[in-house]
Amino acid sequence: MSLIDQTLDDKSYAPVKERTGEMIKLLLLYFLDRAAYYGLRAILVLYLVEAYNGDNSTPLYIYGLFTGCVYVVSYLGGALGDFVFGTKKALFIGLLISGIGSILLGVFGSHFVYFTLFIVALGNGITRPNILAQTAKSFYETRKGLSKVFVSSYLMINLGALVGAFITGLLFTFIGFLFTMLIVGLIYIIASIIVVSGDFNEPSKSASKNHRIKQRSPLNLLRMLIPFVAISLFWFLFEVGYIDYLSPIFTNMNTSLQNIFGEIGFQLSNLIPLTIFGILLLIFNKKINLSFSKIIGFGILISTFTWIIVFALSYFMWESPNIIESGIIISLFALVEILMSPIILALIAWKTSNQLMGTTYSIYLLITYLFTRLTRYVGEFQNLTVIIIYVALVIFTGLGIFMFFMHHFFPKEDSEIKSKNLI
Repeated sequence: MSLIDQTLDDKSYAPVKERTGEMIKLLLLYFLDRAAYYGLRAILVLYLVEAYNGDNSTPLYIYGLFTGCVYVVSYLGGALGDFVFGTKKALFIGLLISGIGSILLGVFGSHFVYFTLFIVALGNGITRPNILAQTAKSFYETRKGLSKVFVSSYLMINLGALVGAFITGLLFTFIGFLFTMLIVGLIYIIASIIVVSGDFNEPSKSASKNHRIKQRSPLNLLRMLIPFVAISLFWFLFEVGYIDYLSPIFTNMNTSLQNIFGEIGFQLSNLIPLTIFGILLLIFNKKINLSFSKIIGFGILISTFTWIIVFALSYFMWESPNIIESGIIISLFALVEILMSPIILALIAWKTSNQLMGTTYSIYLLITYLFTRLTRYVGEFQNLTVIIIYVALVIFTGLGIFMFFMHHFFPKEDSEIKSKNLI
């Protein structure tokens, strides 16, 4: 009997530590996909400004349309993976379409830019929810395994984004847009080949049935809905508060790192603490005996504490933050990010039926995108910005407290799941 045909209750079902090769392939997929995507984004506006003879408005409009289209199309991508092609095949199709679109973008340049960028957006929209769904289906048998693989993948996403943006920027300078996009397209195609060659483990029908049984609980609905809103509020607060409160902090740190590491130092201010906390979380993964809900709630409360520090320093004594103050604030936000974003992805994996995994991830991506887009409209009410931040922070904190103490509200159901090491 193959791994795919075994159930969760079968002791021969391979644990995460015995599927290292599968995890490495998935992490490589995350790295290549994000390196290609953020590499394309890094040079797109630069190229379009040059192509449109210095006009900034049209390139920025095209850029915003492209990034928004990726998130909107992701809903279609999740549905295609769940109901039409299957997760693995949809992931392959998405990466292949992205590769073809990138090559066409390089060949045709600005002449058919809307069409070629739509192809790239379509490919990314199919890829994004399905790579998450494939990860979830491959490692969903234990909470420890899910947290390990999603924290690792989150680190690879950020590393891929950094490397991709840096490398494509250099390539664009030396070999031009056409050849840079050919390389980006090739990266996508290599990733699609890895999908075809990868023997990814997926749950059997009987295992999926067992997985669905434990979803029938009002607690699961709350555990899905509240994290969606919480992570959306986290990024909403970050975007809204960036100009008035956080910009001096990140500018100071980025400048200092740029003086040390050169151009790439500008991107390291968040990646360094994020990587450190991510590695620590992986090292102590087995010793952390907390539910997903508690970890996310703890992250929210740390975020609230960090915002209080930012507000206090800004109001009482902070005109120009020094490197130590900036480092502490950025590190705390990085800690919050690593405690929330990948753990929420793991929570979705555990609380969602395998038949709806891609669709659920696509809804999650779309909700977080819509919340961050709200920041554009908040900027139009400058006199109310502070009030909006305070109200959002109060709601955010309330969600954190509720999640941290959720087991007190649903003691029977929570203990029943915890006894099986499922939360």
